[in-house]
Amino acid sequence: EKGSDYYIFKIKTGITIPEKEKAYIPLINEELDAIKTQYHSNTFAQPFPYQAIDFTNNTNFPLEVGPVTVFEDYPVGQAILEKTPVSSRRIISYALEDRISIKYSGKSVKYSETIYNVDTESKLIIERKFEFHENKIKLLNFIDEETSIIIDFRRADKKLQLIIEESSPEIVF
Repeated sequence: EKGSDYYIFKIKTGITIPEKEKAYIPLINEELDAIKTQYHSNTFAQPFPYQAIDFTNNTNFPLEVGPVTVFEDYPVGQAILEKTPVSSRRIISYALEDRISIKYSGKSVKYSETIYNVDTESKLIIERKFEFHENKIKLLNFIDEETSIIIDFRRADKKLQLIIEESSPEIVF
């Protein structure tokens, strides 16, 4: 049931938690639309990505902050979920993947470009300036199955475009 700012969960079987004890109680046991992937950020100290789940909350209620257990045929890891409203997408990482190595090679190359457009209604020339950063990343993959990887290349207040060169095993940002 939904209250004003809270949900009331009705469970089928009763549970007992001893006084002054804590317990995690699984309130939601539903499958989510999810894809297994790998996740890496340039803010990580190690060259290995994490095994991760990229999912959308397709339940009828928001998922609150707290621990989750990731299952395949058995539990494979645990993660902490941030608040996830209905229909929102999240990526949660749950285990280090040491069969993939990511190496950032070379220094970042910075360049800018200016594009001019004419607004036909106002008859004004609009100037847009874009700043690009190029970095090379080498991926070494020792997994025996097809996998995907999400690389989160963080820069304050900058938007980046991912370019994959088909003839090269490297990914260029």
